Amino acid sequence: MEHCEYRNIIVHHYVALLLVAVFVLVGDFAVRSWIGPAVEEGQAAPAVVIPQSESNWSCDTEAMMDPLDTASAKPFKALLDPDMAEKTHCLTYHKHIQWMSLLSGICRDEHNELITGVQWPAECTMQTYQSKAAAAGGATVTRPRAEQLGQLMNLLRDYETQGIAPEDYDIVVVANGPGVKLLLTDKYLTEVKPKGGNPYEGLVKTLMSKGVTFRICLNTVRVFTEKGLLAGNYPANYFGEDSPVTPIEGNQLDAFIPGVEFVNSGIGAVADLQMQGYSFFRP
Repeated sequence: MEHCEYRNIIVHHYVALLLVAVFVLVGDFAVRSWIGPAVEEGQAAPAVVIPQSESNWSCDTEAMMDPLDTASAKPFKALLDPDMAEKTHCLTYHKHIQWMSLLSGICRDEHNELITGVQWPAECTMQTYQSKAAAAGGATVTRPRAEQLGQLMNLLRDYETQGIAPEDYDIVVVANGPGVKLLLTDKYLTEVKPKGGNPYEGLVKTLMSKGVTFRICLNTVRVFTEKGLLAGNYPANYFGEDSPVTPIEGNQLDAFIPGVEFVNSGIGAVADLQMQGYSFFRP
């Protein structure tokens, strides 16, 4: 009787060990199927393929469509020079995006000229009024847009003081909206499209010489082109017969400071760079 009980215990132990082995094999197969084959020592890890965007703002300029005119589906490439496509960086990460943003309470005293028809908060209007009143003779106090470039220059000078060389850092500045005007040449904003020039061109070139990369949102380029601020390869009747826009002749790239690059979405590029490990900096 005792011999039979001992034999049953042994059988149960063997069955338990067999089940454990089966679970280990199945689990290992499942993990390998999920993360892919193991990388042997000395071999390179398999490349991770991240799908490109399937939105209507595909980075392929042949497929770019104007989202404001989906009915006629005008090709976005009509507004671009061929060289611009070669300098455009496609967005890479389109999944598991985490946003980081900064909401600044700074008001600009020229808000009426910047945005027409927008009601600004009362505290913003009051702050603007006080800024103007503090100026001698009632002159308008303007907050310089290039403050961010100046802060960036201060950062690089601090790096130099600490012995940090350009090859030790990688800084990318993404420009969209009004910020793109800071990357137009002084000559262009003085002679071709007189807008008071660009006194910050020298600062931008200095930052470039220190390794800073500037990338411009093509959405803004499109808007600037539609408003007649930039030249464009317009198809016939692109704007319609009654459009007040007078197209500028010439090459779009001639308007920009040499060395700038382009992205198909400025806001998307910020998130894209963050997913690549860049920290967000905005004074």
